Amino acid sequence: MKREMNATEKIFIKANSSAVFELVSDVQNLKRWSPECVGILQMKKNAKNEKVFFGFNRRGIFLWFTRCVVIRCESGAYFSFRVDSFGIPISEWGFKVDSGEGGVYLSEHWKDIRVGRSAKFAVFLGLVFTGTTPSRRVEVNRAGMKATLAAIRRAIEG
Repeated sequence: MKREMNATEKIFIKANSSAVFELVSDVQNLKRWSPECVGILQMKKNAKNEKVFFGFNRRGIFLWFTRCVVIRCESGAYFSFRVDSFGIPISEWGFKVDSGEGGVYLSEHWKDIRVGRSAKFAVFLGLVFTGTTPSRRVEVNRAGMKATLAAIRRAIEG
């Protein structure tokens, strides 16, 4: 069976797009909503002037950290970052804000970028540090995205 390499979840929130975007583009908020993220360490911009942060994650007995680089930030509309582990590309995550009647649709997406020559080692790292096989990764991430989006809606709507 071929593993799924992408996932997207969406939720409607009664708020304006700039308020929602402001919250999801502040990486410190990830630890408030994500069921896996337990901490964020923001770094100063790197030599390429990219915004870099480290995410510290936990699921059950498994603990791991990742290095993240913001790759797209369009005010009020789109925010995404690339994740790597020990310099090996792992995934891309992002939020998209679309206006709707009486609020916004907030989408969260994930893309598995463990491909190419380093893919086997990246898959091995994922299994060792997160306890999740590649075939279950999309299922785990979908559940996490649903929990994250619901937490964001509760935070905004009260």
